[in-house]
Amino acid sequence: MKKIKVNDHFLSLNKYCDKDYRGPYIRFRRENTVVIDFHSLSCEMEGEHRMKLPNGITGFYDSKKNKLPQVDGMQFKQLCYGFASRHNGKILNFIKPQYPTNFYYAQVQMEDHTFFILLNEHYHYLAFAEKVEFGNITFINTTVLDEQFSTFYQVMDPGELNISLYQNLINKSELNPVELEQIAYWKPGTLGQIIFNYWD
Repeated sequence: MKKIKVNDHFLSLNKYCDKDYRGPYIRFRRENTVVIDFHSLSCEMEGEHRMKLPNGITGFYDSKKNKLPQVDGMQFKQLCYGFASRHNGKILNFIKPQYPTNFYYAQVQMEDHTFFILLNEHYHYLAFAEKVEFGNITFINTTVLDEQFSTFYQVMDPGELNISLYQNLINKSELNPVELEQIAYWKPGTLGQIIFNYWD
């Protein structure tokens, strides 16, 4: 049984011996090497995520005086099309935020692989997914894509997006009262369900 010490915690690697295993903290596996997303793992071990949710990230705000910032949707579109062109791919769809979503997304096809690039409408939080359906987004790791977009956006990986919500994370956020009401109503289970949502 192999173990790795992470911030005074020991993580057993015996369950990762199956080459087909894909756990929430596994970046990739090559032969007998397992590369772990230590940042996301250590955050959850500490029982606290370092990200502070900013005001309005859900798309909801409490008055016209507190209108939310907007990301540059045209820039995001150009980056997506530029990326697809450079890698012999194509954009199948580019969808702007529209009721009830709070994010842009591009559907990309590269050879026989299709995936999605998501960007929060108000903040520069970007993610990749293999499935985007109403209320159901499956986030994925794509190291090559990270390098293409990380200059412009904060690229979030599944280890961060799939972390379970807990009251301490909400208490330390900058979310406004309307957002807190929406969270109480929709009861999201993960951070990703707040940042990329279908709430109405």
